[in-house]
Amino acid sequence: MLRDLLLPAPARVNRGVSTGLGDPRERRPGGPARGLRELLWLALACGALGLTAGAARAADASPAQAAPPASTGAAAATSTAAPGAASPGASRGASPGASPGASKKRYFKAEISWANNTYYTPSQASGHAEFELDVTTHKLRWVLTFKDLSSPPTKVTLHAPAQPGATGAAIMDLAPQGLKSPAQGEGQLSDAQVEYLLTGWSYALVTTRKYPQGEARGQLDRVRAPLPAFVQAGP
Repeated sequence: MLRDLLLPAPARVNRGVSTGLGDPRERRPGGPARGLRELLWLALACGALGLTAGAARAADASPAQAAPPASTGAAAATSTAAPGAASPGASRGASPGASPGASKKRYFKAEISWANNTYYTPSQASGHAEFELDVTTHKLRWVLTFKDLSSPPTKVTLHAPAQPGATGAAIMDLAPQGLKSPAQGEGQLSDAQVEYLLTGWSYALVTTRKYPQGEARGQLDRVRAPLPAFVQAGP
C-alpha cells in the first residue's frame, strides 16, 4: 500500500460519455492518491530540513560553549598561598629566618667640608661624621667631629630631604650636649626621615657666626660594615 502511495499510478481515462461537467479524475490524473503522495513527500522533506538545520547548529557550536565549567577545586587550589611565601608588607630591613623583633642596623658616614656647600664658602673647615640607624626602632646614633672653622659654631644639624647640591630642612639637632667636637648623641626619626636616610637624601651641616647658612656640609652615604665609633661603643 505504501508503494502505491509513493509511486505514481497510470492515469485512468474515463471512456464513458462525458456529462459536460467534467470528471475530476479527467482534470487531475491520479485522483485523490496523488494528493496524498504530495502531502507525504512534503512532510518527509520538512523532516529532512529540520535534521539538517540541527546538525548545522551543532557543528557551529564553539568548543568554549560546549566545554564543561572548570572545577572549583582547582581554582581554590590555585588561589591558596604557598606556605612560607613572603608577605607584600614585609619590613625593608627583614631577612629570611630572622625573628620579628630582631634589631637591624644600618650605617652611614659623611665627609664634612666647606667645598660641599651649595654656594662658595672660602673656609678651611672640615670634619667627619658616623651614623648608626636601627631600622626596627628608628633610633639614630651619631658621632661628628669638626675643625678649622672660621668662627665659633652656632648649630650642628641633620637636614632632609635633599640631594647633593640641594637644600633641605633641619630635622634633628646633632649637638644636644653642646657645640663642641666631637658632637654625639641619639634621637628618634619618623618613617619619612628614615626613608630619606636610606635613599641618600640627608646631610649634616655645621653653621657658624660668619656663615649662618652653613660653613661645612657632608652628604650621608651608606656603608655596609659597622663603623668604628659604634664597634667601640658597643650595643
